[in-house]
Amino acid sequence: MVLTRRAALSACATMPLAGCLDAFRSGQVGVRVDNRDDRRHAVDVEFLSEGELVAEKRFTVDAGTERAAENVVAAGEYTVDVTLDGAASTSVEFTMQGCTDNTLFVSVSEEAAVEAGVLDEC
Repeated sequence: MVLTRRAALSACATMPLAGCLDAFRSGQVGVRVDNRDDRRHAVDVEFLSEGELVAEKRFTVDAGTERAAENVVAAGEYTVDVTLDGAASTSVEFTMQGCTDNTLFVSVSEEAAVEAGVLDEC
């Protein structure tokens, strides 16, 4: 197939627009929990903005498995409190790090300790 000059110019004119559309997407934050322990655990995740609770998600994660949830909260900057089995907890500052969408990663170690951070997959 041979492109005409008009068809080629028309195709090129739409390319910048496609890249600009990403700026209008309302980004989302997901949560991924990895349980490396040999026991089942309950993990509570709370997203706070200026001290106010914005979203909360609870996971029950079987031994040696991973659970995930998408679109937990809108893109933004949060303080995230993570509680393991109602006792052990950690807090992390969550930012989008330039991404439209991003993920909070929570890890439960073999010693049943909990850690959290920004996954930053974009």
